[in-house]
Amino acid sequence: MRRILFSILFVLYLTGTTFAYTPNEKDIIAIDAVTKKVEAIISKGTSRAKFIRALETLKEKQAKNERISYLVSAVIEHLQATDNTTYVVTSVTDGDTIKVIRNSETKTIRIIGIDTPEKYSTRTGYEECYGREASEFATKALS
Repeated sequence: MRRILFSILFVLYLTGTTFAYTPNEKDIIAIDAVTKKVEAIISKGTSRAKFIRALETLKEKQAKNERISYLVSAVIEHLQATDNTTYVVTSVTDGDTIKVIRNSETKTIRIIGIDTPEKYSTRTGYEECYGREASEFATKALS
C-alpha cells in the first residue's frame, strides 16, 4: 500500500514539473502588444516603477493562473530590462536647473528640493549672491 501511494505521489510530482506552462504564439503576440501599450503610457509621463509594482501585485493575485502569471512576468522583465536609460547632462543653467539629452532629445530639468540663487535674476538683470558658485558646484557634481 505504501509503495502504491508513494508511486502515485511520485507520478503526480513528475507530471506537475513536466507540464509547466509553455507559451504559445498567441502569448508572445500578446506580450509584445501589452509591452508596446505600456511603453506608450510610460512615455507620456507615468512612472515605470509604479507600473512594475502594479504588475507585480496583479501577478501575485493571479498566481494560480499560470498563463496570466507568465504573461505578466514577461512584461515585467521587459520593463525592467529597458529601465536602464542614460541621460547625459549637456549644460547647467543655474545650481538647480540642468539640460540633459537622451536619444537626441534635449530636455530642461529643474531639480526639485534644491533652491539655489539664480545666476541671472530676471527681475533685476544682475547676478544674485552665490549664483555663480552654485552653478559651478552643480557643474562639478553632475559632470
